Amino acid sequence: KIKGPAPLRRHCQDLQHQVQQISTDVNRLAYRLHPAMLENVGLLAAMKSLCHEITGSGKLLVEFHHQGFFAEIPQDVTLCIFRIAQEALRNCMKHSGAEVAEAVLINNGKEIQLSVSDEGRGFAMNREHGLGLTSIRERLRIVGGRMTVRSKPSRGARIEVSIPLSSDS
Repeated sequence: KIKGPAPLRRHCQDLQHQVQQISTDVNRLAYRLHPAMLENVGLLAAMKSLCHEITGSGKLLVEFHHQGFFAEIPQDVTLCIFRIAQEALRNCMKHSGAEVAEAVLINNGKEIQLSVSDEGRGFAMNREHGLGLTSIRERLRIVGGRMTVRSKPSRGARIEVSIPLSSDS
C-alpha cells in the first residue's frame, strides 16, 4: 500500500514475503517439536504418516510393519518412540545411501520395541557418533529404555530400542 518510491515499495514487499516465510517455518518447527497427530490419532497412525511422508519425498522408501495394540501407550513413551523413529529415519536418508529402510514397531504387552534398519553404507561402531545417537540415548534414559546399534561399513545399520511399559519391567 506504500505509494512512495518504487524501491521502498519493493523493499517492503520483500520484507512481507520474508515474514510470511518465517511464519511458515515457525509453524513447521512447532509441529516437529510436538506433533498434534500423536495426541489426535495415536502412535500407530503417526508412524504410518511419518513413513508415508518420507517415502513421498522420493529420498527413501520406508517399509513399515507393526504388531500389537498401541491405543493406551503412555504419552511420554509415545513421544519418545516417535522422535526416535524420526531421528533414525532421518539418519537413513542423510547418511546411509540406501534406497529402502524398514521400520518395525511392536507392542508385546511388556514393552514397546522399535527397529529401524537399512542396507546402506553403515558405519564403524568404534568411532565417535553424532548428536543423533546421543539424543536417542538420552530420550531412552528418561523413559527407562535401552538401545542396541548394529552396523558395519558397507553392510547397513540397525537401531533397536525397547521401552518397558511398567516401572517393574
